[in-house]
Amino acid sequence: MTWKYIYIIVIALYGALDVIIQKNKKSIVSLKSKDRTYLPVLITFIITLTSVPFEFIYLHKQNSWPAMISGIIICMIATFVRTKGHFDLGRGFSTRVEKQENHKLVTSGIYRLIRHPMYLAIILLLTGACIMLKAIFSWIFVLINFYTLLRRIKKEEEFLLANFPEYSEYMKKTYKLFPFIY
Repeated sequence: MTWKYIYIIVIALYGALDVIIQKNKKSIVSLKSKDRTYLPVLITFIITLTSVPFEFIYLHKQNSWPAMISGIIICMIATFVRTKGHFDLGRGFSTRVEKQENHKLVTSGIYRLIRHPMYLAIILLLTGACIMLKAIFSWIFVLINFYTLLRRIKKEEEFLLANFPEYSEYMKKTYKLFPFIY
């Protein structure tokens, strides 16, 4: 089995689990929404995931088992974090930054440690993908995606502070994105 097929399988697993979990959830982006932070995150995410195998194939890179195994492990951690975040949020997940009916602040499960685990999962997945196929130039897109995620987090946290008085106390007890670091 070649490296590009392993890459496709790993990325497809992440995507398939995400789609299965989101089934029956209201997660469609509303064009009427005032939130303009979702689309840049999505676009840079897709560009990064497609640039990695193109870079690998067209620059004729040689891969190694240590890089591949390390990348796969990071991608599997990303898949776990994303799945755990979805389950802990339950029906509260949405791609929109807006108050939903019966909206409650989730502070349990993975959210006890980190406020934005699903964004951490995106960063881990893109990092794992770049490591897996030794994609040096694609790190530019990872950094752009990281920037778009930080803008999204800022918007979400402003919303949460305005709508949940207990959020400021929750912020003091948890890390924003990287457990025990930031």
